[in-house]
Amino acid sequence: MKIQIIEDHEEFVGLRDAWDRALAGCSRPDLFLTFAWFLTWWEHLSQGHALNILILSEEDDSEEEGGDLGIAPLMRRDSGLYFLAGHEVTDYCDFLFPRGREGVFLEALLEHLARPSSGVSRMELINLRDSSPTLSLLPELASAFGFRCRRERSEETLLLRLPSVYPDYAAGLTRKNRHELRRKVRRAEALPQARVQRISRPEEVRSAMGDFIALHRTGSPEKERFWLKPGMPEFFQEVGFRLAEQCLIELLFLLTEDRVPAAALITAHFGKTVYFYNVAYAGAYAAASPGVYLFDLAIRQAISEGRETADFLRGGEKYKLDFGAKPRTIYSLILEK
Repeated sequence: MKIQIIEDHEEFVGLRDAWDRALAGCSRPDLFLTFAWFLTWWEHLSQGHALNILILSEEDDSEEEGGDLGIAPLMRRDSGLYFLAGHEVTDYCDFLFPRGREGVFLEALLEHLARPSSGVSRMELINLRDSSPTLSLLPELASAFGFRCRRERSEETLLLRLPSVYPDYAAGLTRKNRHELRRKVRRAEALPQARVQRISRPEEVRSAMGDFIALHRTGSPEKERFWLKPGMPEFFQEVGFRLAEQCLIELLFLLTEDRVPAAALITAHFGKTVYFYNVAYAGAYAAASPGVYLFDLAIRQAISEGRETADFLRGGEKYKLDFGAKPRTIYSLILEK
């Protein structure tokens, strides 16, 4: 295979069309593999790393034909390679595999990295789904190219399989959880002048993301420290804007009297999956469970749109289990010479 190395920001920006083609032909397309996500993360949160994106293509494929194209979204620090993503904000990571060519792609990648000229002695791959071809194939291939491979259990994500109609979803909950959900929804609906605001236009998303951040950071000292990290607010505002340009994100706010936000939920979608990325609520309204109300509303909307999965992403909070979500494990792979 032919390998092109992208090390310059302008070259990265110029990859947009090729990236979209690769994602369209990817064996496991995902929101966190979009060009908008990677580019925004690099521009705001990549301190101390160097770009090292690898573009893999067949020797006889022309750019116009757009044949089998694979992308290894990587960055480099010293002799180590890492996914172009941070654990704090990117829930899933992987390569962009050409569909049906996963093994060929990984062999070509390992062959390239095994060369002394690559200068690579370690590759650390985080947040791989338990169903990822990388997780199953890379350990088998690594030794043939002089790498030792170690797999580590990282944490869990929580997934909810959605039926075709909401009553079937509600019927699938335990009796206790179904009763609690109805009770909490009624309590939120009883808030003074309660109403929902949906925000999906790009400039409005960018502005509303600032409102979400302001609400979220009041939740705890840990959340306040999260937003004080360099580049973090800017990343959220810009990635929200870019995803909104592709109609992939929506913010839900539950407003009360005088337009005071009781809660806010960031939702995104890609293919048949809706992602519940983050939720915030005002402490003064905690007793009314406004966040639960927004999750229930988003589940209803996802079902009506024909989504098949609601992904609550990382974190084992009890409320996710109460909604019927089931845990799935994500892993890290560490390759060393």
